[in-house]
Amino acid sequence: MRIGWIIGLVFLFVLGAIIGGVMEQTYPGSTERSAIDRLLKPTLGEISNPWEATTAFFTVAGDWVDALWEVLTFDYPFFTGEMVIVRWLFLGISIGVIIAILLAWIRGTPST
Repeated sequence: MRIGWIIGLVFLFVLGAIIGGVMEQTYPGSTERSAIDRLLKPTLGEISNPWEATTAFFTVAGDWVDALWEVLTFDYPFFTGEMVIVRWLFLGISIGVIIAILLAWIRGTPST
């Protein structure tokens, strides 16, 4: 994968985090955590033994996968009523971008 692709994807992710925070009316560090905030800053409880560490790992992993699913499917609270059409439009674009990235990766796009 070319370095330009990586830079572009990171830029889009950061831009999406900013836009998602504005749309969800949350900011990093607020008491109500947005899906983007849960992706970027997973929280761990206090760990004092190996059993709690294992439980914390699976809890954080499950929360992260849940947040990733919310972001990929545009499951934001303001997409209700008539705005569901916009959600489905964004969902189609998101699926198209994911498929294009996977196809470029499978084809072995040169990294130079």
